Amino acid sequence: MSDNQGKDGEMMMAVILSSISVAENGADFTRHSHTNSADLGADFQFRALPSTFEKIDHITKGTYELLPPSDANCDPMHNQNTVPEKYEFARIDVKSSEVISKAGVDKFVSDIPKHPSTKYHILAGGELKGKAKETFVEQQELWANSGIQLQHWSRQALVNLSQHYEPPKPSLPDKPAESSSSSEGTE
Repeated sequence: MSDNQGKDGEMMMAVILSSISVAENGADFTRHSHTNSADLGADFQFRALPSTFEKIDHITKGTYELLPPSDANCDPMHNQNTVPEKYEFARIDVKSSEVISKAGVDKFVSDIPKHPSTKYHILAGGELKGKAKETFVEQQELWANSGIQLQHWSRQALVNLSQHYEPPKPSLPDKPAESSSSSEGTE
């Protein structure tokens, strides 16, 4: 780990988002700024299908169950009996402290209007306790009336995501089989 706790937290989130993006069709993310620079409360912008957001929500809560293979291969984008899903967007604000303060929650909430086309607002990292947790739950209910979802991805939620979406590893292409006939010993 580097000596910059904030950067480390954001880089770990980048690994998680990269892993999700490789595993889930249509998922992708951007990072518009460096650590500790003005970002309007959006360390990351994440795009995915609504079904992917639902799956991620279950994974973060530890309630996700794998579908049987026959259902797992059903692609909602290409099923002729369903309407194709449209991408939705999330703002992710990463916090590296052990506990997120009420002031941290207030700042997170104050940044929501800066992202008017964003449905999901995710506060990632740390734990919410006491007044911070009360405020977050109150704001979650308030914003839900406007169709906006506030989520807190605790440290346990991030562990759940990183265990479900393990980072892909590069591999080398298979080498062609060597020919059994050799030019050695032939004249």
